[in-house]
Amino acid sequence: MSREQSVYHFVKSNYKLLANSQGLFERDIYKSILKAYFGNKLKFKYGIPRDREIGISLVETVVRVQNIQNIQKLQTIIDENPFLRTLNLKADEFNGLMQQNAKLFAIKEEIPSLSGPDNIDKIANIISKEKAQEIDSLIEQKKKEYLSLPSILDYEEIPEPEAIISQPAKTEWWEELNLRTNPLAGPLDGLFQVDKELFDEIIVRTPLIEWATTQLQHEGDSLFHKGFLLGGDFGTGKTTFYDFIAPHLAINRIEPIRLALTDSTSVAHYIQKFERELCVAISKIGRSYGIQDFSRRIDYEDARLFMLEIQSRNILGFFIFIDDLHKHKDVNTVFDFLANLQVIKNTLSREDIKVAFVVAGFPHWRSRIEQDSALTGFFDASEQLILPQVTPELAAQAIEKRLRAYSNNPEKQTIIKRDFLETVFKRVQERLGSTNIGFRPYIQEALTRFSSRNYDILSGYTRVLDDVTVHNIKTLLESDEYFKECIDKLVYGGGIKKKETRELTLRILCEIYLRRYVLEDEPLFLNNKFVFKQLSVTGFIQKFNRDGVLVWRLRSSIQQMNTRIIKEYGLSLEDYLLQVYSTTGIKASAIVEHTIKQDSPICALERESKQWEGMLEPEITLAVANAIQKYKRIIQPLLLISSTKRFPAYSDELVKQISDSIWSMMRVILRYESPLLIDIYGEGRQDGWSLRFRPLEATQHFTNILDNYDYTARDESKLARLVTFANEAFFELCKEFQRSVAISTSAHLKLHELPRKEICEIFTLYDGVFATASGQDFFDSIDAFTGLVENSFRQYLHVSTLLIFGPYHLRIAQYPDNIKKYITRTQNTATTTYEAYNEFENLNRGQYRDLFQGISKKSPFYRLIIEPLVSSWDTQDLTAFFSLFGEINIIVSHLKKISINERKRDIPTFFRLSCRLIASFSARLRSLLLEENTIIEDSTQKRIAFGYVHEENRNQIRFIQPSISNSIPEYHSIYDYTRVVDTRSPDSLFQFPDYKTGDIEIDLLSIEKNRIKTSMDYCELMALLAHYHAKNEVRSMQIYGTNLCIKRLKLHGK
Repeated sequence: MSREQSVYHFVKSNYKLLANSQGLFERDIYKSILKAYFGNKLKFKYGIPRDREIGISLVETVVRVQNIQNIQKLQTIIDENPFLRTLNLKADEFNGLMQQNAKLFAIKEEIPSLSGPDNIDKIANIISKEKAQEIDSLIEQKKKEYLSLPSILDYEEIPEPEAIISQPAKTEWWEELNLRTNPLAGPLDGLFQVDKELFDEIIVRTPLIEWATTQLQHEGDSLFHKGFLLGGDFGTGKTTFYDFIAPHLAINRIEPIRLALTDSTSVAHYIQKFERELCVAISKIGRSYGIQDFSRRIDYEDARLFMLEIQSRNILGFFIFIDDLHKHKDVNTVFDFLANLQVIKNTLSREDIKVAFVVAGFPHWRSRIEQDSALTGFFDASEQLILPQVTPELAAQAIEKRLRAYSNNPEKQTIIKRDFLETVFKRVQERLGSTNIGFRPYIQEALTRFSSRNYDILSGYTRVLDDVTVHNIKTLLESDEYFKECIDKLVYGGGIKKKETRELTLRILCEIYLRRYVLEDEPLFLNNKFVFKQLSVTGFIQKFNRDGVLVWRLRSSIQQMNTRIIKEYGLSLEDYLLQVYSTTGIKASAIVEHTIKQDSPICALERESKQWEGMLEPEITLAVANAIQKYKRIIQPLLLISSTKRFPAYSDELVKQISDSIWSMMRVILRYESPLLIDIYGEGRQDGWSLRFRPLEATQHFTNILDNYDYTARDESKLARLVTFANEAFFELCKEFQRSVAISTSAHLKLHELPRKEICEIFTLYDGVFATASGQDFFDSIDAFTGLVENSFRQYLHVSTLLIFGPYHLRIAQYPDNIKKYITRTQNTATTTYEAYNEFENLNRGQYRDLFQGISKKSPFYRLIIEPLVSSWDTQDLTAFFSLFGEINIIVSHLKKISINERKRDIPTFFRLSCRLIASFSARLRSLLLEENTIIEDSTQKRIAFGYVHEENRNQIRFIQPSISNSIPEYHSIYDYTRVVDTRSPDSLFQFPDYKTGDIEIDLLSIEKNRIKTSMDYCELMALLAHYHAKNEVRSMQIYGTNLCIKRLKLHGK
């Protein structure tokens, strides 16, 4: 599905809301469903579309649905619709669409009396005749255009050159990546060295950027006479925000002024510098408007007069951005200066000089501002401008957008590997002690890698393609008859005698594609006329009239073929063409069948499956054997058929058998890892695979091809391609299953006992953790795994204490005294909610051990938080775990790379015990939600106590009356959730489902994600779910650890 299709589906699903012309537009509802669809459902794959994009799609839908053919009628609909009339849409923009409607209507009018089938045939006949006439006319027109473009190549006989003119070598890293110039050149602060035309392509569209551009489009005047704080940590994009917004300000007749004030010793010096810098800026602006010759330096009084004069030149006002104050040492002096700016701001306002002040600072400045009336007088804007936390995902978007904007081939996706950015994040976070490390460390690390010609952080980048990929791309290319005819003429037709000339021709074809077109007076053409002639006569390139000038460009059908390769392989013409059709590439393609026939993954899987007998469940070993037999019976014979023979008994059934053989192996993996994934959708549907914790590349390619497979076309080349991809997918699934068994065996537990995120990380780190050789990869893997364990500690302690003991000010009273001194006392940034605040962030290995082994076993904290985890552990295992955890943590924290090799023999034990502990965290949180809680309920109020079990006659009672709630100990927090249970029905939870079955998924560890997803506080959501569970109105299915699928029970009590 494309972005355009996703917008159309959104409009179609919410047509009644959007097309309603009665009353006010319900923008709050609109925003929530927009975020739910493009955020929760599509996972921000296409971002959040602008209102105008939604509006255009809505108008197009209205035109089709209501059969509108009149511009005035459409303009009336737009003007009366409360959503559309704010978007400045004009009916004449849709004139072409209305004309199409009119044609269809005319056809219907022409044949009003015909019955249904006859009507359809008649319509089809009329349309086909019209189309045929249009096509014939277009072909004739193109022929005339082509003949009217005489070329040098039409009149000259050009012999193959004796010597090849060498092409200039690519010496810079960005040239090797086919970029126009260095996208990361110069300082990394701001965009001042970037072409302004690229700003919109480069900038990451954060909520703050969206707010700023919307303000300028609709409410520019509302910015003036206000003071804003732009809050963001170092490197999060404060200067970049100004650089991006400055051209937009200028377009909207607001003059941007950036004042970067240097450190000063007193408030007077700051004010002096402010006035001096402002005068210089106003002088420059005044000169551009020709107000007067600024031969002398103006003073502050002159500057104010000139600002009024500039405003009289149809300028709305000024946007003064004060930068770099957050870098100064004496913060108190900075705040005193900002307080004094209130006088300047008020003076300018009284003189009707329209100014918006924006000060770049830290988010925590907000608390200082709120305590000082002088500061609140200056920072009086109601809007809080907060830059988002720079996550690895946000950093990836920034780097990818930068590379794409400078790419010679924007059609090709450039993707940064997320695990690389996660590693950078963890390393810098530990060094700085902050979770918001900014953009700079990510960009600097990427630049370092690129400068050293290390491109492995780019997903799919490879200098040399493997033999199987070469073979598969060649098969796909030559499945297109036109391409095969062209390449046969070019490579094998005899027009080119020398191997060197042939390879030069392929290179220049790639160069033409990257340049979009080549003129005949360019050196590339003049020095390579023979090559251009060969590309022309073989049909790869064609003449094109570009504003009356002849240019050569790639034929459109060749470009379309390349687009298919990009979509399926992530590789473009410049990546594969030379390797596929050079001498080496042809040989590789010829020997690939021999490689495939070795079947080593199948042999290995068969050998290993015999060892699993007695170790795995019989149904799993039987399912593996069944999958292998299906592969051998269906896919393997098709691979061994010679390319000169035809596939026997081609049928839809054969395609379904290929699909079933792959699904059988996918089903084995799901059954082994998390059986309930299959139960959600059923045995026969492959949708369950999409819920797995990580996708697989070759398997995804296969399913994509299968989803778009044309069963009506009996094309053997397409079947051959499907078989090739099925073979790769099966081998990939075999390796993945072997890895699943290895990890599950090493951990001594079922994989679904661990949370989704943790399993995914373990799969990524497993080879490094259990590496047979020492080295940096081994050390980094142990470091990352230790960090994973430590983060699991923090998350469990935070969530469990929040549920059982309540908010921070209550729960801290239950913490052991020897731990309280290490607890973080300061709240996190302003963007952190009170529930998401985790005071355990600063605990170290020693304090975790004290919590488990050093505190009183009679304390509420131990009995409710720790004991449920370790009650089934023996003391020896617990001691061994904390001993290894402490020693390995010290080694990785102090970068003792040699020491880690000495502990290699202990890694399996550490891995096993760590996984066991993480699984126990998950089990405890599930128990708190589903079993260990008591609900106090009467006709007016509903409350819940997590971790408390009320028993009568040794039977648990889930619902009790307020009169007996005194039995609940005081240290238990009792949550009142009356409001949410009265306003949120069970059905409301399923309004925006995560699965096609209508179910939702909840991660018990994701406080913020759940809050955003459901618009409820975390404790409210948990209380509501526990209530509906106890009432048998919903049911939970454990997918992975803390990841639960919540199903709505349609009939109460069942």
